[in-house]
Parts: sequence; C-alpha cells; structure tokens
Amino acid sequence: GSNCPDAKTILERHNWYRARHQTPALQWDAEMAAEATAYAHVLARRDCILAHSMGMDGENLVTKRGYPSIDSTCILAPTAWYREVMYYNFDAKRLFKDNWYQSQMVGHFTQLVWRSTTLIGCGVAVNYSHPIEFNMRTYIGACKMVVCRYRWAGNIPSDNVFAVNGKWPVMFTSLLQAFSLICSTACLPDWKSHYWSR
Repeated sequence: GSNCPDAKTILERHNWYRARHQTPALQWDAEMAAEATAYAHVLARRDCILAHSMGMDGENLVTKRGYPSIDSTCILAPTAWYREVMYYNFDAKRLFKDNWYQSQMVGHFTQLVWRSTTLIGCGVAVNYSHPIEFNMRTYIGACKMVVCRYRWAGNIPSDNVFAVNGKWPVMFTSLLQAFSLICSTACLPDWKSHYWSR
C-alpha cells in the first residue's frame, strides 16, 4: 500500500476537486499505491528529478524541496496540480490542441479530473541529503517526491475526448474565484520551499 501518512486525505481532496467538475469519485488502489511509492523512491534517490515512468497508467509527479528538512505528507500534490485550472480554456474550440500546446501546463489538472479514470494510488519518498543552492551557497536540505498513478490514464490526445472529460467547475463563476479557493500565500514559493510538477 501507500506510505503517504495522509492517504485518506489525498483521496478526499482528489474527489472534492473532481466533484466540482461533475466527475465520479476515485477509489483507492493499494497495488497502485505500492507501485507509486516504489517509483517515488527511485526518483528521490535521483535528487527528486521529475521523470515519468512511461507506464500504462496515468501519472502525476510533484516535488518539494525544503531546508533544513521536510515532512513526508502527500497532500501538497492535488492542490499543486489543480492550480493548472487557471490556464485551462474550457471554451476553446479545440479543447486538446488549444490547451495542450500553450505556454502553461494543464495536464496534471486534466488527469486529476479525467472522467474515465476510476482508480488512484499515491506514494511519497524523501531524500534527506539533497543539496539546495541559495545566495551562491550550497546547503544540505531535503526533497520529497510525491507520485500518483491513475487508471485508466487520462489526457488522451483528442479534442472530442477532452470535451467529455473537461467540464467547467460547477461551483466557480470564474477562474479567479477557483484560484482563490484553492490557493493562499502557501502557493507562493520562498527560498526554503519550492514546488515543481511534471
């Protein structure tokens, strides 16, 4: 199973976001969580690089770096990925092409709310000897890698398929309102705590 200490919360957060987009709730899969955990350890040992496993399941990655250390929770992941809703144009004529080939990533968001995805499993790994550069000096801090796997995989490159899987959030009247509900000053990076997603 998962080593996320907040596995129940991460599932609930996914499903809260999905409900906003009229998408059915996900179910937790222990085998997928174990696979996600194993892959998180692989990436953490490689200084938390963002490199997809290229498996059959959908996969979202996020890393966080901290000094002098970092916690081992997973809950940062769905909120970090959902922030991409700000860049998704629900009114685009070509929902895949117009959203995918732009300057901002949206694929984490679309996988999170993808309608035909039914199962999820997440895991985390922490590297406690990660070098962090700041002010032309190197400090030994930590990085953590959170991996979530999704079945069935989303982000099928088709405008028609995206039309079925990407619906306007029902509770939000604007993207600004959506962002204000999911983000606070914690979204803004500082030198001790940076987020990267892939």
